[in-house]
Amino acid sequence: CEKCGMLMKKKLGKYGFFLACSGFPACRNAQPLPLGKCPKDGCDGDVVKRSSKKGRAFYSCSRYPDCDFITRENPAAKHCPQCGKLLFTRRIKGKGQKLICLNEKCGYSVDLLDEENAMGNVSEN
Repeated sequence: CEKCGMLMKKKLGKYGFFLACSGFPACRNAQPLPLGKCPKDGCDGDVVKRSSKKGRAFYSCSRYPDCDFITRENPAAKHCPQCGKLLFTRRIKGKGQKLICLNEKCGYSVDLLDEENAMGNVSEN
């Protein structure tokens, strides 16, 4: 915990999982659960899930307003093989889904079916 120095614990709340200080109720520090590193170059923040005023989910950097990264695309549980940042799934009409890296300098993308087929072939051998 940044405020009191105790351990942070993963807890389940009304809106899903989050990190909370183990010193509760003396310390009420809580944070959203980090999903991966921010894809912006030069940023060392984490991608976290947030909700708009209308209740729609979006993903942004934990260092907002210093970092202006924001997206509505869902994060994948994989990291980019080129730059190591978090990959996101993008739905493209008529073509299916792609895994993409939102880092401007990287530009990595692969069709989701190609990725699943490659993973299936590896496990069969």
